[in-house]
Amino acid sequence: MTDGSLRRDVDVFLRTYVPARPRGRRPIEDTFDCPLAELGLLQPLGGGRFAMPRGARPSLPPAVLAFALHEFWPEAARGQETLPLERLLFAPGCPGAAFRLDDRALTAALEALPPRWGFEYDETAGLRQVRRRIEWKPLDLLSESDG
Repeated sequence: MTDGSLRRDVDVFLRTYVPARPRGRRPIEDTFDCPLAELGLLQPLGGGRFAMPRGARPSLPPAVLAFALHEFWPEAARGQETLPLERLLFAPGCPGAAFRLDDRALTAALEALPPRWGFEYDETAGLRQVRRRIEWKPLDLLSESDG
């Protein structure tokens, strides 16, 4: 792989996640944004640097978060009914890291999940955790979801 090839590959990757900036005489096609840019997963910091900020993801459907919870649960807490919020935020492969959610955004998203999906966020005596009351097949959850 040459330096030029690598530079072009990185540019394609960045244009996938970062909104285009108008620059000089660019072809109109180069100013079109990929739909993934709307997710706000990468933000330019200037000087060729980028950040992956954590925060709210209004475009994240509740069913997708619930699906991710169901997929993550066996790895993180097989046979357990509760999971600490911190594990959902920082453990390898967790939904908080995958969707770059901060604790406030994840808490709000968990509280917005319909009770019929079996997840319940609980904060008692400073202990923040999620309780799973029902075990679903993840694909059933997505086909049953509200949207």
